[in-house]
Amino acid sequence: MLPPRNLATPQHDASAFDAADALAANESRAWYQWNSAYQMNAAQVQESLLLLRDVLSTQRFDGIIGFSQGGSMAALLTALPTFLVDGMAPHPPFKFCIVLSGAKLRIPLAETIYADNFDTPTLHVIATNDKVVRGDHSWSLVAASNSARVETHDEGHYVPKSPYWSKLLADFILAHGRREELESLDTSSVIAKL
Repeated sequence: MLPPRNLATPQHDASAFDAADALAANESRAWYQWNSAYQMNAAQVQESLLLLRDVLSTQRFDGIIGFSQGGSMAALLTALPTFLVDGMAPHPPFKFCIVLSGAKLRIPLAETIYADNFDTPTLHVIATNDKVVRGDHSWSLVAASNSARVETHDEGHYVPKSPYWSKLLADFILAHGRREELESLDTSSVIAKL
């Protein structure tokens, strides 16, 4: 969960949060911050992409899952045309992406990346009563995906945890990941971890 100071957006003024909560939250857990003019810090997004590039050059993942800013970053990384490390792609394309309460980032870099819609099968989970991520921002991200599946819930800005949602997420992962390896997993443990 983001500390309250990380929730300041054009919809949520940082001064509205309790000062004690903000002081207690001395470590940022956000991928990027909004400045005083409510503009996203593009340098932080680029820095985050470079960090993720380094991770992907040493590890392999079938897919990517992210919530809120993490969902926005997961989609951006999925849509990113291959970036090169020493002239080679550091990681194969993801087989799936799951975006929970994510939004299309509104910075020039993201506009360039999303210039062509991406084809990776992507599950978008949108909260209709989300007070942090505006619905139109989530739907603009859906529009950037050629292979989007959208599921909505009427709860707030969090990952729904009922057995229905755990099964839905696990089924999506199983449908798009490496089946031979995933089928050998105990799906009850996969669902329990979601």
